[in-house]
Amino acid sequence: MYNPSSEFFQFVDAHVNEDPVRLRLKYQSKGEKWVQDAITHIECLRKCNGKFGDLQPELMLHPVSVEQASSGGVSRFHAEVMHWHAPQAVSLLDMTCGLGVDFAAMSAAITDDSKRCLAIELDERRCAVAQYNFRDREGVKVVNADSVQWLSDYKGDRFDVVFIDPARRNATGGRVFNLHDCQPDLIELIPLIASKSNVLIAKLSPMLDVTQTLRDLPQVTHLYVVEERGECRELLAVADFSQSDAPCGLDAEIVATDCDKTFRFSLTEERQAEMRFGVPERGLYLYEPSPAMMKAAPFATLCARYGVRKLHPNSHVYVADSPYADLPGRWNKIADVVEFSSRSAKALSAKIGGAADVAVRNFPMRAEEIQKRFGFKGADAWRVMATSLSQPRKNVLILLEKQA
Repeated sequence: MYNPSSEFFQFVDAHVNEDPVRLRLKYQSKGEKWVQDAITHIECLRKCNGKFGDLQPELMLHPVSVEQASSGGVSRFHAEVMHWHAPQAVSLLDMTCGLGVDFAAMSAAITDDSKRCLAIELDERRCAVAQYNFRDREGVKVVNADSVQWLSDYKGDRFDVVFIDPARRNATGGRVFNLHDCQPDLIELIPLIASKSNVLIAKLSPMLDVTQTLRDLPQVTHLYVVEERGECRELLAVADFSQSDAPCGLDAEIVATDCDKTFRFSLTEERQAEMRFGVPERGLYLYEPSPAMMKAAPFATLCARYGVRKLHPNSHVYVADSPYADLPGRWNKIADVVEFSSRSAKALSAKIGGAADVAVRNFPMRAEEIQKRFGFKGADAWRVMATSLSQPRKNVLILLEKQA
């Protein structure tokens, strides 16, 4: 276990607001090794910039791990997912501890006095840091081992939950996205995990295709598409091995979520749903699906369930008679619609004093070009959507009020 001295933290407190690059130059030829570690910790503090909230590790010595780790909010969502799928869980195995933010959230969510939470970290130094950070947690342990070999040799009781975040960088530090290229290879590993646990929760790259992921991992019963702060952050795959009759693979439940609102559907429902089309009109509401919804792609299901109408097959923008607050995404009331031309665009800009943000969806011009040519200036009062319609076939500008 790594044991930083009191001098370490005194140095951090004294220099936390200084540039780590300058600190390294200043102390490169003097001071003990702990000084360089303290500067690395300062670098990590600056990189995380409150990212982890109250889950922030006491000690951080790997800047890349800070960048790759889940945020505090997403880590707490992982703990929620664990509770949903294993509400009576008392045992947890994290096969890829890393910085330990996910492990901290998930292990803390298990409150039973008999809890047994184990995290495994392959890198010796990362493990030593994690052991320090979890040193006072009851029922929690971190070990340095190859987690695949460790689980292969394990002969104890089944774990209630196994969590894994396969590394998405190769030996040279380059990014990989194919599941087979990540380490460990989850596709090959699932049968082993299924033999030693009841529920698997796997954090996967947001770059993966949803349908292909369900083909690659036919044991998955739920696939969460997780968004935070307007960006799709990850796919979170859950395989419930205790429910042998649960729909899985291509029939699994897909959940698009911003960690607050959720939308659940399946690929089967999407295939069977009928796409509906409509036109924007004053008084209707325009719906822009959130990034998680765009990634999950329940485009026909939205029409079937809510009666919303798509503007164009390629735009993924909808109109509805009223907003649906439970849908992840953005709703705006339509104040006006004009067919696109230089004259109409200038007239619309003049009407609102140019005070509007501009967005484009399936449109032949960029938002910046429209702003520059027609005098729109970024403002919160109005929003202008430039998009294409399929029925009738034309380009339009839609003037939108503040978000509903």
